[in-house]
Amino acid sequence: MLLQQFPDLVSCDSFVTGRPEPMKIIRKTLFLPLLLSVCSVPLFAKSPAAKVEAEVPFTLEKGHIIVAAKVLNTKTPVELAIATGAEFSVINGSSIVKYKIPAYYAGVGIITGRSTDQTITYAPVSDVRLGEADARNVSFTLGQDLVNQVSSRIGREIFGVLGADYFKGRTVQFDFKKKVMRFLSDWKPDPQMDSLPFVARELRLNAPSSKLPIAEVTMNGKKIKTLFDVGALTVISVTPTAAKQMGLSAPKDKGEPLAGKAAISFVNISFPEVPVTVYAKGSPMDVNASGYSGIIGIAALQNFITTFDFDAGLLTLERN
Repeated sequence: MLLQQFPDLVSCDSFVTGRPEPMKIIRKTLFLPLLLSVCSVPLFAKSPAAKVEAEVPFTLEKGHIIVAAKVLNTKTPVELAIATGAEFSVINGSSIVKYKIPAYYAGVGIITGRSTDQTITYAPVSDVRLGEADARNVSFTLGQDLVNQVSSRIGREIFGVLGADYFKGRTVQFDFKKKVMRFLSDWKPDPQMDSLPFVARELRLNAPSSKLPIAEVTMNGKKIKTLFDVGALTVISVTPTAAKQMGLSAPKDKGEPLAGKAAISFVNISFPEVPVTVYAKGSPMDVNASGYSGIIGIAALQNFITTFDFDAGLLTLERN
């Protein structure tokens, strides 16, 4: 089996994918608990097949998952990108103006009146619906650069990017072969599958926490906390700290990323040699990595049927 590749992939941090190498699949299905929230969960009893609540077609454009949606009381058709590794959904200023959406700001942490205080701008959008999935109100955070970049790459304007906050409490499955996203109910993993222990994970202040798909992945024999993000245009990317653990060379501070290779395994799947991009200290990848030091992106995940249970904090990968 080969990792499929996008020859022109460039992410927010200019991820370099390298050329894919053959991968050995030891067993067909991977079950990874995410390093997320509160405490461990007992093994599930065997249950009937999950019910598909909604099946939403998507297109894969320049590496981005793009879906049709309706917003603002489900009356306004728009397009959205998907990023399972984004802590919250983002919108740009032009969408706020075009659709006349009220915008507000809030402090991050404790406001002291000093110049170091931080604020975020957000825009509440009512009834965001994908296909027949239940509509949800979403508080989009202003993320001008990310939304503009996706729009520029696919050649048309998108409304915003849906992150993990939109999927909170839901189970969503990405079938890249059929190019559909399924919202599932009553989904349970096979209790015979291997599992990893949960670890507490606290997200941003002054906001309801969301579960991010972070799991421990073994890279060159070292356990690396890794974010699984269908919105990241990369095979695997790591921080300089992770690279040092893995025995890989890291770029000079704030230098250009370096391409390398590593043996990767998570529970019951093994990749003997996979392209890895190593980022410099002080790079956006290094600065923004919170609770993880590696990312597995769309160029790897598209080879699997990938299921995220954002309620229980579980992830499964099944070969297409």
